[in-house]
Formats: sequence, structure tokens, C-alpha cells
Amino acid sequence: MLTFLESHRPYISILLLLVLLTALLFVPFIAGAFSIAMLVLSTGMATVFTMNKQIQAYHKEPVDRAAMFRNIFFEVLGLLITVALAIFLVQVIVGIATPLIGGGWLGIGITIALSLLVGLGAAWLVKVTWRRLTTK
Repeated sequence: MLTFLESHRPYISILLLLVLLTALLFVPFIAGAFSIAMLVLSTGMATVFTMNKQIQAYHKEPVDRAAMFRNIFFEVLGLLITVALAIFLVQVIVGIATPLIGGGWLGIGITIALSLLVGLGAAWLVKVTWRRLTTK
């Protein structure tokens, strides 16, 4: 089951994103709660997949358990820092950009594109910084 979910992870993520956008268009009052549930679900999936990857690496090339748990801890912590930084930066950018852009569908599209770019930038920043901090 976990292998099936891991192999279809991109499709599941895209499907959940499309469902969220559809809910935003047709049922806007439920979109906030649905987006929080989706964030928790996707973060949980990423955590489980990260743990599974480290456990499989442990079985292939055994190291001591402390090293395996350390790797899991730092990868999950890096993931959570990435999510927190992306959420914070996106809120700041949206707070600045929304009054400048205005409302309407074009404003929503621009805000979504900006949020995506800021989230990718935050992920890149954490990846580069975290690699420097965790390598020996």
C-alpha cells in the first residue's frame, strides 16, 4: 500500500490541488477548512515517505539505529521548517501584493502564481541552508 502511494505521489498531489481549486470556485465557504486538512495530509504523507526512505536505506546498508533516527529527525525537521517558512513568506507576500494587485480573477491568479514562486524559493533556501548545516 505504501509503495503504491509513494509511486503515485505526484498524481495524488495534483488531484488534491485540483479538488482544492474546484472547492474554492464552487464551495468557497468550505475551502479554508479543506486547505488546512490538505496541508496536514500532505505534510503527513511527506513525513511517512521520508521515514520509509530512511528505513529502506537502513535495511540496505545497515548503520546503527542512532544514525538512522538522526537522519529521520533532521529530514522531518527540515520538511517542517520548509513548510513553516513557506507559509510565513506566502502570507507576507500576499499581504503586500493583494492591495497592490486588487481583486478579481486576474488578481487571484497573480497571487496564486506569486505564492507558488515564493513557496518554491523557500524550499530551495531551506534545502541549500539545511544541507550546509547537516553535512559533516
